[in-house]
Amino acid sequence: MTVLFCFHFNEKNNGGVKSLLDMLEVFSEKGARIIATFPVKDGSAIEYLREQGVKVLYVPYTRWDYKLNASTKSKFKSFTWGRFKQIKTYIEALKFKKTLREEKIDIVYTNTNTIFFGAMLNAIYRIPHFWHVREFGDLDHGNGYILGFATFKKFIERYTTKMIVISKALKNYYESKGVPSEKMVTIYDDVSNEYLLNFNYEKFRGDSLNILIAGILQEGKGQIDVLKAFNELCKVGVKANLYIAGKGDESYTQKLRKYVADNQLNEKVHFLGFVEDMNTLRKKMHIAVVASKSEAFGRVTIEAMLGGLVVVATDAGANSELINNGKTGYLYPSGDYHKLFECIYKIQENRENMYETAVRAQKYAVQYTNGNCGMRIYQEMIKEI
Repeated sequence: MTVLFCFHFNEKNNGGVKSLLDMLEVFSEKGARIIATFPVKDGSAIEYLREQGVKVLYVPYTRWDYKLNASTKSKFKSFTWGRFKQIKTYIEALKFKKTLREEKIDIVYTNTNTIFFGAMLNAIYRIPHFWHVREFGDLDHGNGYILGFATFKKFIERYTTKMIVISKALKNYYESKGVPSEKMVTIYDDVSNEYLLNFNYEKFRGDSLNILIAGILQEGKGQIDVLKAFNELCKVGVKANLYIAGKGDESYTQKLRKYVADNQLNEKVHFLGFVEDMNTLRKKMHIAVVASKSEAFGRVTIEAMLGGLVVVATDAGANSELINNGKTGYLYPSGDYHKLFECIYKIQENRENMYETAVRAQKYAVQYTNGNCGMRIYQEMIKEI
């Protein structure tokens, strides 16, 4: 079986890209031939795949998402170019006919809902198409579709063999938007076992508390709520440091930095930018906060659990599917930084319980390292050959 994997982004640090790369290990073990396409020519993910012996093709297909909170001018530009983007991707799909034939491609796979090249290939050549949707779009990333949700829905119904969603929350969301239930299959993401770390009990015995929030810096990820809760912790005398790993929206980043400066938190809040080696960082952390307004799966949640951290997360999206509140982590009402503060304050008072919670969480999270996602998708694809 030869599978064409259409990537939306070229860097390994992207969550959707990391999840796909983890999944590809199963396809390699099964002897499937993997071909990858990217809309750009260079990047760490491209370099990694070539090192693994994967054939990588440059195909300049386009994205069809835009920021809902963008300026009127920016939105106008997005919609003006929308039809052009559709035509450009359609032309690239027409030009791809020779490659499909020469490479004897059996299946096309699309990663994330931000690109539609795979759907175009199905529309023209009727080749089986699997669309791996990893996001809500509007609720988590603040994105909309240039051609409208109705067009995306039509592409799922007409030009997609199976739509893979990464949580029950995501399936429920798309069902509520009219996507047929029979088109969807829920498969939780794989996470590499490289994030599985040995426990260091001694770090839980210290007086200080290290808190981590990791991910792209944008409104929907809730970093401002974490800063507000952290400020309350400092006010009541908790000896703590907050580490913010990731980069993103510049205006939002400046908003975060201003809050830190205005509240004299500069010596306790650390903006790390993009962190290549998250394992080394997590070894020093006690608590990981996942403050997203709506988490489609929670890859960072599982990574933190595997790393031996206590996870405190919003009760939105798929978090409640991954966390048994009070057993393998803690949930708090989304957007309520007072509750977040109260939760962390209570947790840090009992270091022994913190350790026991982290142990239970790691044991639970190990199941996501067994390649189940890749195996199930592989099996779904085999049915279509």
